[in-house]
Amino acid sequence: MKRKANNNDSVTINNNDMTIEGIPVAVTNMTQSDNNVRSTHWSTLICDANQTLVRITKFVSSNTRCTLHQKIIDHMNNQTGVSISKVKQTSDDAYIANHQTIATPKSLSFSPKSLQIISIEEIQKLEDEQYVSFNCKILDVGEEEKISFYNNSKKTEKTKLTATAGDETQCIKINLWEGHLNKIKKNQCYKVKLMKTKTFNNEISLTTTVYTTFEEIKDLGPIECTDLPSISNNLTISGFITSIGFSETNLTCPKCFSNQVETTEKTIKCLTCKTRSILSKQDDDHKKIKTTISTESRQSFDLITELSKIKVLLEQLDHSELCQRDLVEDEEVIIILTSNPVSVNFNVRTNNIINMEIYQANEG
Repeated sequence: MKRKANNNDSVTINNNDMTIEGIPVAVTNMTQSDNNVRSTHWSTLICDANQTLVRITKFVSSNTRCTLHQKIIDHMNNQTGVSISKVKQTSDDAYIANHQTIATPKSLSFSPKSLQIISIEEIQKLEDEQYVSFNCKILDVGEEEKISFYNNSKKTEKTKLTATAGDETQCIKINLWEGHLNKIKKNQCYKVKLMKTKTFNNEISLTTTVYTTFEEIKDLGPIECTDLPSISNNLTISGFITSIGFSETNLTCPKCFSNQVETTEKTIKCLTCKTRSILSKQDDDHKKIKTTISTESRQSFDLITELSKIKVLLEQLDHSELCQRDLVEDEEVIIILTSNPVSVNFNVRTNNIINMEIYQANEG
């Protein structure tokens, strides 16, 4: 996209009066603006001849018809060039349109690469923050989870769904956010447009944006990925309990969730938001217990469980009379627990034990 200031000064650039030239690759619907029922907004993603993508956003009154919105949609549907003048630059790749912004046709002879279908193997070689389009089969779908974000001590939550997508070349982890959670099904094939690459710990994944679309396509056939990413939050292991003890609890403020707190026997004083809350005492059966499990391959897992689950194990071993003793300090309890193999299902993110029972090896 050609970017230029609409003045004759070769030195001073007026960022409030810019012109963008390119081909629209996506346009959102009108969306109600946060905390303002009288305002809506829409945005478009524009690609220039250098394959650079920028975002233009326009805010309009909720009862106003926006002709610019429809013009950009027409250019996107026809994949024709457009010159958008009188926009304000807010960052390197973001602009704001207003009532003076004008869109006029522009002859451009290129195709946006972000809309061209490429293989997952090619995606794996790209840099961070790149928009991509590809065909894939959904090989696995995880569970929805709440992700917390903090902005100036204000907490907001968004829902994320992780899945694994694959084609004949590779497989990759994809993250779907609110607005896209119900767009995919396991074993269904899709043409996916405008997901964005994300790199973390030298591993690349894809995430949805407001511009991402999913279109069902015919089955791609069997897809095999030997390096299929694991997206399940739960893991089941078997082994022996080697130690148990009370887990230290890191208290947080129930209002702002800060861990900068001071505690007394009955209260929590937050040093961040300056509030004081009642410190509730846990029921004995729900006190957190740190339990170490060692597997046959000599791997050790430090997990968190509750006294109630320890009591269940003792009952399965016909030692319910020991449930009334000190389960952490009593030597007989420790000997019995460490002498019998257990099967444990736990959350790999939190290390919290979901289910624990005496392990019964399959006969034969």
